[in-house]
Amino acid sequence: MSEHIAVWSGTRNMYADILPSIKSMRLHARLDRAYILIEDDEFPEELPDWITCVNVADQPWIRKGSANWDCQWTWMVLMRGVLSYIFPQHERVLSIDADAICLEDMDELFDIDMQGCYMAAAREPIRHQPTDPYYNAGVTLHDLEKIRRDGKDEILRLILNKNKYSTAEQDALNIVFRGAVRELDPTYNSSDWTVQLKHPKIRHYAAVKQWQHMPAVEKYRAIRWEDIP
Repeated sequence: MSEHIAVWSGTRNMYADILPSIKSMRLHARLDRAYILIEDDEFPEELPDWITCVNVADQPWIRKGSANWDCQWTWMVLMRGVLSYIFPQHERVLSIDADAICLEDMDELFDIDMQGCYMAAAREPIRHQPTDPYYNAGVTLHDLEKIRRDGKDEILRLILNKNKYSTAEQDALNIVFRGAVRELDPTYNSSDWTVQLKHPKIRHYAAVKQWQHMPAVEKYRAIRWEDIP
């Protein structure tokens, strides 16, 4: 059984909004280590010792001002394309958006059979075609070992710097991993972009305005660190 490693990222204005998602994951999974990619040396509040912050402000892989740097989200989303460089010590890592809240047991997601694929993700039905599959990057499990071994990390780095994409790193991941994506059940990424389910394991508030104030988000925001195992 592999380690259960998850990573979140955000610029300074997102720091506080990342925490409910982390708390929800820890309460619904055996989360061995959580990482937050930040743009400072320190996080503005004290965190439990199972959370590690990584300052990527001066990361060398995606050039400031390159093709996707000023995308409609933040440059932090581009870090999903270089996770194998950021975490050379890990074989697998789950990348999850700040606006994704875990509602039920998550351990099976961490331990799924990747079936020889580079990434596991839920499809976006509106863009997904049998001959041109397309997946949402809000919740993605990455086989970092295979990505490194097959040189896909270098391809991702190069095209994210060179080619402009409408959905930045999501497009790049779909292009580079095409034909080698393990499809996840939408219960692990239920959203307006994927499939809306009444009782999902992860509710992803993608495209929802003021998602920070949704009841499920506020519920986990209110939980204290000391009350989390």
